[in-house]
This record gives sequence, C-alpha cells and structure tokens, in this order.
Amino acid sequence: RRLVNALAARVRRCEAELVHRASSVVGQCLVVECGDGESAGGGTTWRIAVRGSNTRVQQTSAGADDEFDLSTPRGGEELAASPLGDAYRVLELFGSLDGTMDGLSRRLYEGALGPALDALDGAFDADPSSGFEVKSEEVPAALVPPSGAGRFGPVVRGPAARLSLTLRPGGDGAAKKGGADNPGLASFGSAVDLVSSALGFVQSHLLLGRPSLARALGRHLLGDGARTGGPAAGFGAEVGRAPLTARLVAALRKRCVPPPLEEGAWETVLSNREGAARIASGLEGRLSVLGYMDGSPASLPPAEMASSPAGLSVLVDGSDVGSPIDRAEDATIAGLSAIDTTLGLGASLPSPSADRTDSTLSRLANDLAGSYLESLRSSVLNRARDVLLGTDYHDTLRVGTEVPDPSDPGTPESADADPSAAFAFPLCSVSVTASKSLELVRETLGRAAAPGVPPAVAGVLYRSAREVLDLFRAIVPARHAGEARSLPRTAAVLHDDMVYLAHHCCLLGAEYKLRFRDAAGSTAEGDADGTRALGDAVTFVDMVPPFREGATKVMGAMVEAQKGQIYELVAPRLANFEAGLASDESVSEWDDAESALRASMHHLRHLSRTWSPVLPRRVYHAAVGDLAELVLVLLLGPVLAAREVAEPASRFVHSLLLDAAGGAAGLFLPADGTAGGVGGGDGGRRAAAGRH
Repeated sequence: RRLVNALAARVRRCEAELVHRASSVVGQCLVVECGDGESAGGGTTWRIAVRGSNTRVQQTSAGADDEFDLSTPRGGEELAASPLGDAYRVLELFGSLDGTMDGLSRRLYEGALGPALDALDGAFDADPSSGFEVKSEEVPAALVPPSGAGRFGPVVRGPAARLSLTLRPGGDGAAKKGGADNPGLASFGSAVDLVSSALGFVQSHLLLGRPSLARALGRHLLGDGARTGGPAAGFGAEVGRAPLTARLVAALRKRCVPPPLEEGAWETVLSNREGAARIASGLEGRLSVLGYMDGSPASLPPAEMASSPAGLSVLVDGSDVGSPIDRAEDATIAGLSAIDTTLGLGASLPSPSADRTDSTLSRLANDLAGSYLESLRSSVLNRARDVLLGTDYHDTLRVGTEVPDPSDPGTPESADADPSAAFAFPLCSVSVTASKSLELVRETLGRAAAPGVPPAVAGVLYRSAREVLDLFRAIVPARHAGEARSLPRTAAVLHDDMVYLAHHCCLLGAEYKLRFRDAAGSTAEGDADGTRALGDAVTFVDMVPPFREGATKVMGAMVEAQKGQIYELVAPRLANFEAGLASDESVSEWDDAESALRASMHHLRHLSRTWSPVLPRRVYHAAVGDLAELVLVLLLGPVLAAREVAEPASRFVHSLLLDAAGGAAGLFLPADGTAGGVGGGDGGRRAAAGRH
C-alpha cells in the first residue's frame, strides 16, 4: 500500500508539473504590449504577438542549462512544429484548458482590446473620424521578447506573428462604416472592426485555427456560449462574465442610442437601427466562422497542426521527471490520439447548436428603439428615486386653498355659493418630496402631450408618470414607517401627501386628455391615431383608492396610538375617583382627577400645536375631537357609575367638567384665540368645594 501511495503521489506531482509547464508554454507564446507609446504615424499602437513557429524551447534548472532544438529538417510543404499544439493537448487531457483560457482572455482584454476601445471612445469625442489601422506581419525574435519566462519554466524562442493596432485620428476607417452624417454608428463600426481583426489574428496564430479552442476562449471574452436566451432576455443579463461583450454593448448604447429627450433622438434611433443590426450581424457571423460563438458550422474542418518532433517531452524536465512519451527523436504525439478517444475528450466541448439564437449585442442592435424607450423610462424613474431618497422628508410647504364650510352642509344648495369648491384642495402642509414628485409627473405628462411626439415615446412617458406615483407609494411609507408610527407630525405629513396625490390623480386624466387630443392634430398622419388613442386611455383614477386607503391607515393608526397614551395618562389617576365622590371634603382622589385632567389637556395642546399647521381643518377637527371625547368619557365614567355623590363632590365635578369642556373647546379655536385651558382653575374648584 505504501508503494501504491508513493506512486500515486508521484503521478499527481508529475501531472501538476506537466500542466504547469503546458500553461507556461501557452502564456509565453502570447506577448501583449500596452499602448503607452507613440507610433511613427502619430497614433497610439497596441501590439499582439504570438510566438511558436519553428520555436526553440530552452529548459533551465538550478545546476544545468539544457537546450532542446525542436527544429528538424522538413520538406518545403511540411508544417512547422508547434509546442502550442502539444501544450493544448496536455491541458485538454488533464482538464486545465479553461483556466488557461481565462488567463489568456484577461491578458488580451486588459492588455490590448480594453485599452484600445477606451482610446477609441476618447478619440471620438475630439475627432469622430478616428479609426484603427491594422497591420499583421512576421517579425524576428529580437523584436518580440519572451513573455513571463520563469526560472524553472520552459522558455519559448523563435520568430513571431504580430498584429499592430494603431489609432489614427482623422482616418477614413470609421467613415466607411457609418458615413460622415452618422459618426456614432461609424465609431461603433470601428470598434467592431478592431475586435474582428484581433480575434481573427488570435484564432489563426495563438489558437492554431482550432474552433474548439476558439469556443473555450470565447466563453471568457464573449460569454457562456455567446448566444444565450431569446430576444426577450435582458440586454445586460449575461454580460457580467463577458468583458468584451459588455464593452461592445456599452459602445453601441453610447454611440447609437442618443440621450433621452434629446432633440431628434427618435429619428436618430430609427436611422441607426438598420446599420447597427448589420454591423452586429457581420461581427457575429465572423466570430461564428472562427468558432468563438456556438453558432459556428459543425462542418468546419480543424486546422492542420503539427506536433513537436520530441512530443510532450519538451514540457518535462528530463533531469527530474520522466516523460510518459518516448523521447526518441522520431517519436510523435500520435500515441496521445488513442488516449483522447478513450477518455472522450473529443466530446468534452459542446457541439455547435443547430439553432442560431440572438446574442446580447445582436438583440440590442435589432431593438435600438426599445433600448431608447427603456433609457427614457429609466431617466424619469432615476429622477423620481433621487427626489424620494435625496429630499428631507421633514421639509414641508403649504398647498391648497381655504375652503369655507358650506352654509347648509349635505344639501344641493350648499354648492350654489362656489361650485368649484368641490374640486379645491383644502389648505394643509405637504412634504417637499410629494410636491417635487407631482411636479415630475406633470413635467413628464407635458412632454408626452407635446406636439410631434411619436406615440411610442408618449406611451412610455405616460407609463413613467404613473410609475413615479407608484414609486412614491412603495418607498415613502416603507422608508418612514417607524417615524409615522411614533411621531405625530410625520404621520400627519404622510397622510397629507397621500391625500394630496390622490386629489390630483382625480384630475390629471381629465386635464391631459384634452392636451393629448390637441397634440394629435399636429402629429404626423401615421401617428395621429396612436396619440389620439393614448389621450382617450390616459387616466390616474385607479390610483386614487390606494392613496386614500394609505392616508386613512396611517392617520388612523396614529390616532389610536394617541388614544392609548391618553388612556395611560388618565385611567390610573381615576382608579379610585368613584369612591372619592362620596366624600364631603377634599380628598386625594380629587387631586388625582385634577392631575389627570391637566396631563390629558397638556397632551392634547401639544398635539394641537403639532397638527394644526399640518392637517386640513376637517381632518384636524375629527382627530382632535376624537381624542378630546376620550378624555371626557374617561372623566364621566366614574361619575356615572358612582352610587352616591356628595354635594361638595358634585360641585367639584361640575367645576372639573367645565374646565375640561373649556380646554377641549380651546383646541378648536384659531391660533390667535383664547383657549380655555385648565390653568388657574384649581383654586376656584377648591373654593367651591369648601363653600359647599
């Protein structure tokens, strides 16, 4: 058993070392130079170089320098030996290909493609005609230093194929894609050309023309399978793990989808739609042929690839680890083919799908109008969110008008004096948050009902206006729920906000229905029917019940909470008041009743100062009257339940109830009136009780 364990450990160590050396070979064959220098033509250049044709691998160790020359005499048509092919086979055999492709994709994107696209984006703002000049060439080894060679790893030497990407300001590459009259589409076309050229070069030289390797790399650069979901899927759902796809989607959005409500934005979107779809489709067709996307034809023949004459032995340190492959000079890697067949490595990668579905980029390109409408809606909702979350909810302002009480309430004659009074909002205080939200709703509806607005844009704006009110109803009550349960002023403000928005929801539909119909008269003939139909459908009445229900709920809960507090102030002090009414002289129970009245009136006056500047007059009267009634009921309860009331006690009760009624009445007087409080009444009650 010890022998078996030792052999297993040695096998695992050899496997790990072999995988490491294979990964090192692949990594060293790719050399990426960042664009931090200036080319002779005046533009910034990024270079992607691939070594590996007629390469010489040097194996270094701590005490010896052994060099293996992999080149052998070949005929004129014999393919060059490539250690890349051996390395890929090792990585596939041991299941480590995905990790290596992840590293390659990061180096390609972070070292060349990402910075080059960023530079193109920046250059476009200064010169919309900027584009890339692409040049591929074979260069000697001296011009391409090895990449990432470690002390104990193999060193790949030899000539290299190099792709140079030079950003030229004022070039004509972009103009060919989009034309001088459409610079945004031209810039997107330049970005697509850059990606197509770079990935084509990588597929031919670094991936040796193998579609299976291209699919493995494409999963990291372009996403899982690159073609996932149908047209209904979200544009950003699968680009989180696909940096290149995300970058192209961002470029398409920025250059071909104008900002919301920009003048002529809808016409720009419609004019860009066909060109963007054509460019995106061309890129995807190119990437499918190269194998990066799952839609590539299954009949593509694998590119021919020659193995190194020494086989996998070039990846193994001869002084330490024995190679599982014969090291004879005439040995080849043909023996590995049988292993591939036995382990089923040929079926490890998904076969190309027969059904071609749209990718994220293609869906966006084919639905630029939908993307613009969604960005339009998002801009309105983002403004609403900023108002709801960024405004201090305690800031209020006065709104409405003073509505006098009808001369004869409840009769038809009560509306004769001022028929418009039924549609007037009573004077009260609402939060600045609610006021700004309503202003945003009106602004959005005004834009939707403006002359010349297409029905699709008007419909999205109308929907966004409704969603602003939905956001208020969803966010504000939940965000301030704790304060609304404990602070009387916050509950009153939230109640007023709900009633205020419900009131305007009753009127907005009728107000803007006429404006939509007027706009239909100045709209193009093909869009007039749609605008007129939208005007017939616009309404906010369905949102009135939820707002009113919320207002009743929040204010009702606060009134019940205040009733509980008043009961706690009064009830314990009146526990023995019924027995004290039989006394002929002043007792402690009378003092407790006076204390209960003072405490309850003080509490009600505090609520009055809090609610009277905020609540509408009728709501204030109903709420405070309900609480004052509770105080009187608690005071009268022991009196009505007493079997015997002495004459001095009756005088005390009479004086106590007069002060209670006067204090309650003072809660309903104007602010400059005199409120009949309990202050100064104690001596009178005691004097009256002493006389009787």
